[in-house]
Amino acid sequence: PPGKVIANAYCVDKCPEGTVNDHSICRTRCLYNREQLIRTLQSTGEKVCADTCNDGEVINAGVCTGVCPLGKVNDNGYCQDKCSRPGEVDDHGVCRNACSNTQEVINNGKCSTSCAKGQVNYNGLCAQECPASLIDDHGVCRNECQNTSEFILQRKCVTDCPDGKFINERECVDECPAGKVADGRYCTEGCGEFKDCLLYTSDAADDLLCVDLGGRRIIKKK
Repeated sequence: PPGKVIANAYCVDKCPEGTVNDHSICRTRCLYNREQLIRTLQSTGEKVCADTCNDGEVINAGVCTGVCPLGKVNDNGYCQDKCSRPGEVDDHGVCRNACSNTQEVINNGKCSTSCAKGQVNYNGLCAQECPASLIDDHGVCRNECQNTSEFILQRKCVTDCPDGKFINERECVDECPAGKVADGRYCTEGCGEFKDCLLYTSDAADDLLCVDLGGRRIIKKK
């Protein structure tokens, strides 16, 4: 009769748990139309075979559900292992063109609050290292260190240059470039405030290029 369904050759009001109403016949899956989906009626909670899901639901292996299970992403209404369209990212379970939180980064195709240890943030993407034209500013690729009191050592921002290094325009170097001399730890075009320097040829002088003899700052000749 109308309003009844057939379950194990009996007419009942509702299909039992674990079965679906497949056009008034209780089955374990949709057989009348194998392309149909299993949808839960919001009014009664009964599972029925239908062509579409309820508004706001997604499809997971042919079953309509509120959200995709853990480990899967909502790829245009379908629960998939990963986003299928080029350029899209996993934005916390939903495939999008970019992270909805602009402060987040993309790590291995997924939106994340930060890159993994040892990685750097290059224009919002987590990478193993910065391009040759940029420096690693404590995990972020930039043109220069944001902290103007820091120095550059092997393309990374550091608070100070290690012993044995000279400072040339905020960069730690093994020796001063051509045209400059070491004035203490710094590479300069002259010996500090003493611009008129003499050549000193004594091998007994200290290791610095600029030395002070009797109040006169001079440049040693190599």
